[in-house]
Amino acid sequence: MRYELLEHTADLAVRVRGAELPELLANVAWAMVDLMADAASVAPRESRPLIVRAESLEELVVGWANEIIFRFETETLLLPMTENLTVSGFEAHGVARGESLDRTRHGWKTELKSATYHDLVVRREAGGVWCAELVVDV
Repeated sequence: MRYELLEHTADLAVRVRGAELPELLANVAWAMVDLMADAASVAPRESRPLIVRAESLEELVVGWANEIIFRFETETLLLPMTENLTVSGFEAHGVARGESLDRTRHGWKTELKSATYHDLVVRREAGGVWCAELVVDV
C-alpha cells in the first residue's frame, strides 16, 4: 500500500511510506493523484521533468506534493508515476508520468488546493523506513 488515509476534521490527511527518500516522494505523488482520481487507471502517456529544491526535508515533501498538484491545476495532468527519481540533500529530481484527466475513465474524486505544513511529520521509523504524514487542503 503506497499510502493510507488518516482521520482529519476538515481536510484530507495521509500517511505515506517509502524504504528510501525517492520511494517516499514517489508514493507522495501517487497519493496526491489518487486523492483526486483513481491513480491506478492513469496511463503513462506523457512525462514532465520535476525538480524541487527546499531548505528542509519537510519542505521537500510539501514542495513535491504541491508540484504534482500544480501540474494538475495548470495542465490538467494526473502524474502518479515517477521515474529516475533521485534525492540529494534537500533537492529532488525525477520524471513524473501520467496523462490528462478523463473524469469518467479516471473516476474523478475531488480537487486538491495544496499540501500544507499543518500537522506535518517526516521521520525515519524503526527499520529505516521513511514516513510522512501530510494534510492536504481540499
